[in-house]
Amino acid sequence: LHLIQIANLKFFGFRLDYDAYLGVFFQILGTFLILKKILSTTGNSHHHTSGTGLLGALLIISIALGFNCLLQYTWPLLATVQYLYFFAIVVFLLVDRYIATESRSRLLAVAVAALVFMFANADYGTIFLAAIITVLLIVYCIERQAVCLRTTLILAAVWIAYRLFILALLPEVPPRPPIFIAQSF
Repeated sequence: LHLIQIANLKFFGFRLDYDAYLGVFFQILGTFLILKKILSTTGNSHHHTSGTGLLGALLIISIALGFNCLLQYTWPLLATVQYLYFFAIVVFLLVDRYIATESRSRLLAVAVAALVFMFANADYGTIFLAAIITVLLIVYCIERQAVCLRTTLILAAVWIAYRLFILALLPEVPPRPPIFIAQSF
């Protein structure tokens, strides 16, 4: 977020409406990725989409782009956060693709995307990675697919590596001076 703000300050005179436009762009792009996945998984062998797929697509469009709350479009910082949801969608889709067809390159893509997501915003990254890990563990417990466990371990390793990097990079918080309580005589 701060890199986006610095770029806006340097190149555009810190126009907050540009931040909002960028947020709307990522909102549309994220919605497109979700729609593409829904339509590809609900289609049949002749590349025709089923009625359920079209209904799901309309539902996603109405929720994601329904403009049911205009607050996110009037406060630019709220709109800018859409890029984080975009990163989350990318990580979700990469995990899904890796589970469907295992390969080292796809596993590497999952790890790199998760790490980029953590650096983009540690809070959002932690929340979404925890959600993915939880779902993968539930699927592993039910279906006993080793790929789910491997993916869980990779995502957990990415999170731990990020935390260790930040701990090594940032100095420890200085100790607080002792608090003296005045005694009355």
